[in-house]
Amino acid sequence: MYENRQPLKPVFNRVGQRNPQVELLLSMPLFKRMAREQVTVLLRRMTSRNWRQGTIIVGRDETSTGLHIVVQGNAKRVLFGDNGREIILDVLGPGQVFGEIALLDGQPELCNVVADSDCRVLVLTRAVFMELLSQEPAVTAVILSHLVQRLRKVTDTVGDLALYDVGARLTRCLVRLAKEKGEYQDDGILIKK
Repeated sequence: MYENRQPLKPVFNRVGQRNPQVELLLSMPLFKRMAREQVTVLLRRMTSRNWRQGTIIVGRDETSTGLHIVVQGNAKRVLFGDNGREIILDVLGPGQVFGEIALLDGQPELCNVVADSDCRVLVLTRAVFMELLSQEPAVTAVILSHLVQRLRKVTDTVGDLALYDVGARLTRCLVRLAKEKGEYQDDGILIKK
């Protein structure tokens, strides 16, 4: 497993140039109500890890190591069947998080998270995350909203798998992706990865 812990860059890389990691965190619903200084201090308490494409970042049934924030690249939540079949539950890009459910309840992870491309992830330990929740009630509200959205998405996925044939599932998936990641163009909608 490729893992490379890199030191985090200072808040200002050069005179007047802001740290892109601080900017990313401030753009996320989870941290956007916090002051820049608070986010900077929080960033210093995070660990940065790089993962190569295809590497399992978090395995199903593993104990949670923290809240993971995708900074660069993509990761995917997947379930693997005994027959080698893979079900992709979600694809995560920069600014999206994983590991939050196991982090909150202290139970093992529910699914695997695999690097879908080479990616960089920030990790916030459980202790720091719980401290953040106790100090920032707005963050707790955002986490609850995020968990409800995930529950809705999983419910839709299970319903699609149980109720629709392959053609209908593909159509529903394309419509969902168009809404989430689509870019309107003259000749239709472009779905970006």
